[in-house]
Amino acid sequence: MRKEVRKIIRKTVAGAAFGLFAFAALLAAPGGKAEAADTSGTCGTTMTWDFSGTTLHIRGTGDMYNYSKGQAPWSSLKFVTVEFDPGILSVGDYAFADSIVSTVNLTDSIKRIGTSAFENCDRMVTIPLQGLSEIGERALYDCDSIASAAIAGSAEVGRSAFASCDRMTSVNIGGSATLWDEAFAGTTPQTLEIKDNTVVGKRAFSGCKQLNTLTIGNNCVIGEHAFAGTENLNRITLGQNLAVGNEVFDGAQKISSLTILSPTAPTYGSYLIASTRITSVQIYVPTDATGYDEEPWTMYHVNKTQEHVNPVAATYYVDETQIKSIKVGKGAILKDVTVDINPVASASGYEILYSYQQDFSDPTIARFGTGKTSITINVNRQKKLYLRVRAYKLRGGVEVYGGYGKQASLDDMDHYVTSVKLSKTSFKYNGKVQTPSVKVKLENGASLSAAFYNVQLPSGRKKVGTYKVKVTFKGDYAMNASKTLKYKIVKKK
Repeated sequence: MRKEVRKIIRKTVAGAAFGLFAFAALLAAPGGKAEAADTSGTCGTTMTWDFSGTTLHIRGTGDMYNYSKGQAPWSSLKFVTVEFDPGILSVGDYAFADSIVSTVNLTDSIKRIGTSAFENCDRMVTIPLQGLSEIGERALYDCDSIASAAIAGSAEVGRSAFASCDRMTSVNIGGSATLWDEAFAGTTPQTLEIKDNTVVGKRAFSGCKQLNTLTIGNNCVIGEHAFAGTENLNRITLGQNLAVGNEVFDGAQKISSLTILSPTAPTYGSYLIASTRITSVQIYVPTDATGYDEEPWTMYHVNKTQEHVNPVAATYYVDETQIKSIKVGKGAILKDVTVDINPVASASGYEILYSYQQDFSDPTIARFGTGKTSITINVNRQKKLYLRVRAYKLRGGVEVYGGYGKQASLDDMDHYVTSVKLSKTSFKYNGKVQTPSVKVKLENGASLSAAFYNVQLPSGRKKVGTYKVKVTFKGDYAMNASKTLKYKIVKKK
C-alpha cells in the first residue's frame, strides 16, 4: 500500500511540474503558441534518435550519452517501443526512466545499461539481459511488470538494480556474477540458485518474501543480511568454500532443512540461523564430514547422511522452461485445461504449479515426465487461474529444479492467441512501399486489437524480395510468443 501511495504522489507531483513547464513554454513561445517537441536528434557521438508513431528508434554505433533525470531529449514523447541498431554499446544513465515504454529490443552489441536507465518503467514487461556485462545502479528499479531476469555469467549488477520489482518471480544468474547491495531486494522468486563463484552483496535478496528454496554453489561470497526477511524460506543448500557474513538469514523463521556440502565444518556457524529457530532446523552434512561435533555446530541438529547431501545439487543448472500455450476444453464451470510447455533438453520431468491466488498462497502441484510436453488439469473456469512451470533433472537420486518460467494466467481465454496471419503474402512490384496488415485471432474466436501488439516492419518494402514482419505481444497478452511472418514482392509478369 505504501508503495502505491508513493507512486501516486510521485506521478501527481510530476504532472504538476509538467503543467508548470508547459505553461512557461507557452508564454515563452512566439505568438503565445507552445513549441512542438523534437522528434529526432543526436544521443551519442555517433548516434542519433528518431520518433514515429509509438516507436523510438536509436541508431548508429558506440555509447549513448548519459543524462540527468528527465533530461533525455525524448523524455516528453509518448513511446511504447524502443528499438536499438546493432553496434550500439550502451544505454545511458536515466535514458528512459519514468517512461511508459512496454517493449525494449536490446541488440547483442549492448553490454551496459546505465544508472536508473529504466527506473520506474511500470509498463515494461520484458527486456533481454543475457548479453549484458554491466547493469547499473537502480537500472530497472521498481519496474512492476517485469516477471523474470536472466543474467549472464560474470555480469555485474549494481546496487538496487532490480529492487522493488515485486512481480519478478524468476531470477536466473550465471556463475561468477557480482550482485551489489540490495540488487534484487523485494523481488518474488520461489526458488533461487546462486551459481559458483558469485559475489552476493549485503541485503541483495532481502525482503524476498516468496522465496522457499535456495541453493548456493561453491566458492561464493555472501554478504551480511543477504537473505534477511525471507519469511517463507524453508530449504537451503550451501556449497563448499563459502565466505558468509553475519545474520544472512535474519528474520527467516520457517527454515526447516539446511544441507551443507562442506566436508569440514565451516566457520560461519555462529550467526547462520536466528537463535529462536535453531532447535527446529535439521542440518544435513556428508557422512565423512568432520568438525560438526564442535562449537558452534553443537547447538544445531546435525545429521550425517548421503541421502540429502549431493554435491551436484548445488552446482548443476537446469534450464528454465515456459508455458507455450493453454487450451480450454468443454464444460460450463469445471473444464479440462491443457497446458503445453517448451521442453528442456534432457529434463527428467516437469512440475506445473497452479492456483486461484496470484501469490500462489494455496497452490496445486501437477507433475509429468519427459515423454510429454503437455498436461491436462481440471479447473474451475469461473475463477481466474494462475500457472507457472519448471523443469527438473535427477542427479544421484536428487531432484534438481530449474527456475519457474514466466507466470501465466487464464482469464476466460481472452488472452491466448491461436493464429497470427498477414492479409497478403505476395505483392506484385509497383515501385511503391507495400505492406500487408496483421490479423490476430484469440482462442475465443475474437480478433485482437492492434493496441495489444507491436509490429516490427523491415525497411524499404519497395524492391522485389522477401520481407519479414515480427509481431510482439504486450500487456495482458505478453505471455504469447512473438511471431515472425514473411511476405514477398515479385516481379510483374
